[in-house]
Amino acid sequence: MVNTGEGGIATLVHESLPWAEILAAGGELDLAVVPTFGPALEKLLGHGVPVVLDLSGCTYLDSTILRVLVGATNAAPNRFAIVVPAEARVRRVFQIAGLDGALLIAESREKLQQHFLTKSS
Repeated sequence: MVNTGEGGIATLVHESLPWAEILAAGGELDLAVVPTFGPALEKLLGHGVPVVLDLSGCTYLDSTILRVLVGATNAAPNRFAIVVPAEARVRRVFQIAGLDGALLIAESREKLQQHFLTKSS
Protein backbone atom coordinates (compact mmCIF):
# COMPACT_ATOMS: atom_id res chain seq x y z
CA MET A 1 0.00 0.00 0.00
CA VAL A 2 1.07 3.53 -0.69
CA ASN A 3 -0.23 6.48 1.31
CA THR A 4 -1.12 9.22 -1.17
CA GLY A 5 -1.54 11.93 1.44
CA GLU A 6 -4.72 13.56 2.67
CA GLY A 7 -6.08 10.16 3.66
CA GLY A 8 -5.83 8.59 0.21
CA ILE A 9 -4.50 5.07 -0.11
CA ALA A 10 -3.39 3.33 -3.27
CA THR A 11 -2.63 -0.35 -3.68
CA LEU A 12 -0.37 -1.93 -6.27
CA VAL A 13 -0.40 -5.72 -6.60
CA HIS A 14 1.75 -7.61 -9.09
CA GLU A 15 0.63 -10.94 -10.52
CA SER A 16 2.42 -13.11 -13.10
CA LEU A 17 0.13 -15.02 -15.44
CA PRO A 18 1.19 -17.28 -18.32
CA TRP A 19 0.10 -14.69 -20.89
CA ALA A 20 1.07 -11.39 -19.16
CA GLU A 21 2.40 -9.53 -16.17
CA ILE A 22 -0.49 -7.87 -14.33
CA LEU A 23 -0.26 -4.79 -12.14
CA ALA A 24 -3.55 -4.25 -10.34
CA ALA A 25 -3.93 -0.73 -8.98
CA GLY A 26 -6.62 0.30 -6.57
CA GLY A 27 -7.66 3.37 -4.65
CA GLU A 28 -6.43 6.83 -5.53
CA LEU A 29 -3.63 7.16 -8.07
CA ASP A 30 -2.09 10.61 -8.19
CA LEU A 31 1.22 12.49 -8.03
CA ALA A 32 2.05 10.97 -4.64
CA VAL A 33 2.17 7.40 -6.05
CA VAL A 34 4.15 8.20 -9.22
CA PRO A 35 7.54 7.52 -7.50
CA THR A 36 6.35 3.97 -6.72
CA PHE A 37 3.95 3.36 -9.60
CA GLY A 38 6.19 4.57 -12.45
CA PRO A 39 9.21 2.37 -11.61
CA ALA A 40 6.98 -0.66 -10.90
CA LEU A 41 5.42 -0.33 -14.35
CA GLU A 42 8.81 0.27 -16.02
CA LYS A 43 10.26 -2.84 -14.38
CA LEU A 44 7.42 -5.00 -15.70
CA LEU A 45 7.72 -3.52 -19.19
CA GLY A 46 11.40 -4.48 -19.15
CA HIS A 47 10.47 -8.18 -19.06
CA GLY A 48 9.56 -8.16 -22.76
CA VAL A 49 6.13 -9.74 -22.25
CA PRO A 50 2.66 -8.16 -22.33
CA VAL A 51 1.89 -5.96 -19.32
CA VAL A 52 -1.66 -5.25 -18.21
CA LEU A 53 -2.56 -2.49 -15.79
CA ASP A 54 -5.84 -3.43 -14.13
CA LEU A 55 -7.64 -0.31 -12.90
CA SER A 56 -10.81 -2.15 -11.83
CA GLY A 57 -10.29 -1.06 -8.23
CA CYS A 58 -9.12 2.46 -8.97
CA THR A 59 -11.38 5.21 -7.62
CA TYR A 60 -9.38 8.23 -8.78
CA LEU A 61 -6.49 9.06 -11.09
CA ASP A 62 -4.98 12.32 -12.17
CA SER A 63 -3.02 13.69 -15.12
CA THR A 64 0.34 12.59 -13.69
CA ILE A 65 -0.82 8.98 -13.91
CA LEU A 66 -2.13 9.54 -17.44
CA ARG A 67 1.35 10.77 -18.41
CA VAL A 68 2.89 7.58 -16.99
CA LEU A 69 0.40 5.48 -18.99
CA VAL A 70 1.13 7.34 -22.23
CA GLY A 71 4.84 6.83 -21.56
CA ALA A 72 4.29 3.11 -21.00
CA THR A 73 2.34 2.87 -24.26
CA ASN A 74 5.14 4.65 -26.11
CA ALA A 75 7.77 2.39 -24.52
CA ALA A 76 5.90 -0.84 -25.34
CA PRO A 77 3.21 0.00 -27.91
CA ASN A 78 2.28 -3.61 -28.65
CA ARG A 79 2.73 -4.99 -25.15
CA PHE A 80 0.96 -2.58 -22.79
CA ALA A 81 -2.78 -2.50 -22.11
CA ILE A 82 -5.17 -1.25 -19.48
CA VAL A 83 -8.29 -2.78 -17.94
CA VAL A 84 -10.97 -0.18 -17.24
CA PRO A 85 -14.45 -1.67 -16.78
CA ALA A 86 -17.32 0.24 -18.39
CA GLU A 87 -18.77 1.08 -14.97
CA ALA A 88 -15.43 2.19 -13.47
CA ARG A 89 -15.28 5.70 -12.04
CA VAL A 90 -12.05 6.46 -13.88
CA ARG A 91 -13.30 5.50 -17.35
CA ARG A 92 -14.56 9.05 -17.90
CA VAL A 93 -11.07 10.45 -17.24
CA PHE A 94 -9.72 8.58 -20.27
CA GLN A 95 -12.61 9.83 -22.39
CA ILE A 96 -12.20 13.46 -21.33
CA ALA A 97 -8.44 13.32 -21.98
CA GLY A 98 -9.05 11.79 -25.41
CA LEU A 99 -6.95 8.76 -24.50
CA ASP A 100 -9.64 6.10 -24.81
CA GLY A 101 -8.72 5.75 -28.50
CA ALA A 102 -4.97 6.28 -28.10
CA LEU A 103 -4.34 3.61 -25.44
CA LEU A 104 -5.20 -0.08 -25.61
CA ILE A 105 -8.09 -0.22 -23.12
CA ALA A 106 -10.43 -3.15 -22.55
CA GLU A 107 -13.24 -3.80 -20.11
CA SER A 108 -11.76 -7.02 -18.71
CA ARG A 109 -8.61 -9.07 -18.34
CA GLU A 110 -10.26 -11.81 -20.37
CA LYS A 111 -10.61 -9.54 -23.40
CA LEU A 112 -6.95 -8.57 -23.15
CA GLN A 113 -5.90 -12.18 -22.70
CA GLN A 114 -7.75 -13.02 -25.91
CA HIS A 115 -6.12 -10.03 -27.65
CA PHE A 116 -2.56 -10.98 -26.64
CA LEU A 117 -2.99 -14.71 -27.26
CA THR A 118 -4.51 -14.08 -30.71
CA LYS A 119 -1.71 -11.64 -31.53
CA SER A 120 1.01 -14.14 -30.58
CA SER A 121 -0.46 -16.96 -32.71
